[in-house]
Amino acid sequence: KLTHTAEKAATCTEAGNVEYYTCTCGKSFADAAATTELTETAIPALGHTFDWTLDADTTMKTGVCSVCGYEDIESSAIAN
Repeated sequence: KLTHTAEKAATCTEAGNVEYYTCTCGKSFADAAATTELTETAIPALGHTFDWTLDADTTMKTGVCSVCGYEDIESSAIAN
């Protein structure tokens, strides 16, 4: 007997998974006929993709993730 698990897309902060079928024996398969065994079903979190901008005195930088819109601020030790 196989149990279906739907695909879940990974996001910037959360892992996802491929679509797969789990057998009562504990193995995972790519198809409902259990012909293609999978050794991995997880998709790692993608991580943020920041577009950074420096402030006028270059001591702080602000980043906005181009994927999800998350904003981050970091101190910067950039010498003028």
